[in-house]
Amino acid sequence: MNNIGLIAFVVILLLFVDWCSWRIVRLHLDSFYLAHPFLISAVLSALAGFLFAPVADNMKTHHFRRRGKFMSPSYRKSTPAMGGLFFVPIGIFVARRQVGSNPNGVNGAAIITLIFAMVELLDDISNLVMVRGCKIPQWIRFFIQIVAGIYFSVWLSSTNISTPYSF
Repeated sequence: MNNIGLIAFVVILLLFVDWCSWRIVRLHLDSFYLAHPFLISAVLSALAGFLFAPVADNMKTHHFRRRGKFMSPSYRKSTPAMGGLFFVPIGIFVARRQVGSNPNGVNGAAIITLIFAMVELLDDISNLVMVRGCKIPQWIRFFIQIVAGIYFSVWLSSTNISTPYSF
């Protein structure tokens, strides 16, 4: 029930922002300028999840998390792992299709997204393997994310990206 409420809230918020976007940027934008790529990504991700979930269950790509105290194996609930394997490529694909002729901004955002996705993929793999020597320390993950964010900020300030907002 929480997921349905969250999805409904996000969709209503997106449609409201999409409805008001021309007032924010003071330009005439196409109808559903923001909602169209979001809905395409949502449908494609849902289809990929529908196809990928049984494969992930068969591969046993789940990891178990304890919250503070010992739990017997019969009470532990599994957390699905590696969900970004289909969310990230679909988002990048839809963004590149929507932008069309000037993919410079999408390429930069795709690279930073792939860096963050690779860090999380390595963390999921290390959690699934359960070898304590292979687990990536939190401070290294945080450091890589900080360096990637700083690099993206520097790249973004030095790149001329055309937007419909004329910024």
